[in-house]
Amino acid sequence: MRILFVDDDEPFLAATKELLEQGGYEVTACSSERQALDVIRARPEDFDIALFDMLLDRSRDAGLRLTRELIAHNPRIPIVVLTGYANFENAAECMEAGAFSYIRKEHTELLTPTLQRAIRRAVALAEDKQRNLKDAQEIAEQTAATRKRMAEICARWKSDLDELEAMLEGLDQRAQWLARRGADQGAGARREDVHGPG
Repeated sequence: MRILFVDDDEPFLAATKELLEQGGYEVTACSSERQALDVIRARPEDFDIALFDMLLDRSRDAGLRLTRELIAHNPRIPIVVLTGYANFENAAECMEAGAFSYIRKEHTELLTPTLQRAIRRAVALAEDKQRNLKDAQEIAEQTAATRKRMAEICARWKSDLDELEAMLEGLDQRAQWLARRGADQGAGARREDVHGPG
């Protein structure tokens, strides 16, 4: 499970990253909003879960900006926001923007169960994506088969039409020949009537 973790408290960032990696998670750690934005814009689909501190580089809106940016690139990713008591309203704004949950930093013992819920969400989303990909593949295969069948039918119809066109052309030529023959015979009969028998 791949986690994008953003916090400008570098000792906390390093300690939490180590803790998460010990739990078997693959963690990409960023210590600034700018660094996180660069990562998000470069490879937003590379992460299953995001963990943001609300207050980055002394900006109280940094977490909200990151939430909006990541949601814009990867709308279904579960985002967990870390917040202090003073930033509760900002955390609520992040939830409204699409974050999955939030944790107060003084309650970091809740990080593991909250992440577990986020992981279950991420796994469910991954399974949905896999099912959607399978459905899309089946539809694509059915479409290809239908197109092939239609091409075969059109080819057969074209062959039948070509044969019918050739038959009609032959009948038309036969009719023209009979018409000419009838005209010639009629002209010969008229000459005999005029001159009489030799």
